[in-house]
Amino acid sequence: MHESGRERRKMWRFDLGVPAWVTLGECGNSKKLPVTTRDISAKGVFLFTDQPLKIGSSMNVCVVLPKGQMLQEEKVAVTFNGRVVRVESSGVAVLFNRKWEVVPVARGQEPCV
Repeated sequence: MHESGRERRKMWRFDLGVPAWVTLGECGNSKKLPVTTRDISAKGVFLFTDQPLKIGSSMNVCVVLPKGQMLQEEKVAVTFNGRVVRVESSGVAVLFNRKWEVVPVARGQEPCV
């Protein structure tokens, strides 16, 4: 909350604790980390992680939504690029870049590979 007690966010956030993976670094020198989402909006996501990430860090994120989680008829993976805009003791807030993609996950297929 802002000092005045009013919420500064312009988008609604939805509580959503689902598995996700973060990929840091460049191709050939990347590191993939399992994380969990806390909430998500049209502009960003909060990720629980114990990794020391810095404000401004760029990353690729893949969030797995189980069937029916957001009214979709199948399990999907939402992938996007973003950057850390806030760091808390429990994790980081990531602002999405404009490019994101929703990909159906076939039965038996490993998402976010």
